[in-house]
Amino acid sequence: MLQDILVNVIALRDYYHTAHVCAKNSVYYSDHLLLQRLYEETDGYVDGIKEKMLGIGMGDESVHLPTLYKKVFERIKDLPYAAKENAVYFTAALSLEETLKTLCAAVDKAEGTSVGVRNFVGDIADKSEGRCYLIKQRLAK
Repeated sequence: MLQDILVNVIALRDYYHTAHVCAKNSVYYSDHLLLQRLYEETDGYVDGIKEKMLGIGMGDESVHLPTLYKKVFERIKDLPYAAKENAVYFTAALSLEETLKTLCAAVDKAEGTSVGVRNFVGDIADKSEGRCYLIKQRLAK
C-alpha cells in the first residue's frame, strides 16, 4: 500500500510540474506559482515515503525506479496535457489527490499497520486535503 501511495505522489509531483511549465492565459502567473507550490510540496514526500518503505523492511525492489515509473505512467497516461485552460490541469490533479486520500485511508484501516506508519500516512493525507482546498478555491474563480 505504501508503494501505491509513493506512485501516486510521484504522479502528482510530475503532473504538477508539467502543468506548472504549461500554464498560460490571463491567470498564468498566479497559476504558475500555485502549481510550483504544489509540486514542491509533493516532491518533499517522495524521499520520505521511500525511506519509510525501506525502514519498515519492504526491500529495495519496492523503490525500484523502472517498476515505479511503469506504475506512474499507468496513473498519468490519460491525464490532459497542453490544455487550453489551466483549470483542466487543476481538475485532473484534484482527481489524483482524491485517489491519494483514498490510498491513505486504506493504510489507516489496514490491520497490522504500525502507529508510526499511520501517523506518517495521516500527515500525507492531511497535506493532500490542504492541496485539495487550494485547488477547489482556484477552480471556483
